[in-house]
Amino acid sequence: MNQQAQTQGLETTTLEKELEQSRAQLQKITAEHNALIDSLDEMLWSIDVSSSTMQVSGACEKLFGYTQEELSQIHDFWKRFIHPADQKMLEADTEHLATGITVKRQY
Repeated sequence: MNQQAQTQGLETTTLEKELEQSRAQLQKITAEHNALIDSLDEMLWSIDVSSSTMQVSGACEKLFGYTQEELSQIHDFWKRFIHPADQKMLEADTEHLATGITVKRQY
């Protein structure tokens, strides 16, 4: 095997190890994030528009009577539960989210 092939092999091995470490770190951070959200006594709702995945805190069952799994399947649940006075704000926020603008609200 020539020197160039050996160098490329070492570079590939190093990159694979770095990728494996990055994936492990991401899994750890994700688990910590999920544990934090699940521990909240308040309702927290987060949606990733790019992947259409939604996460809700464990308090949703106390507040709404739905499990996290049930609410995560109802992508427009805020429209069902939001106070009528906040409806226009919700519609504006939905438009922002559709264009990739982050929205944070506290009710």
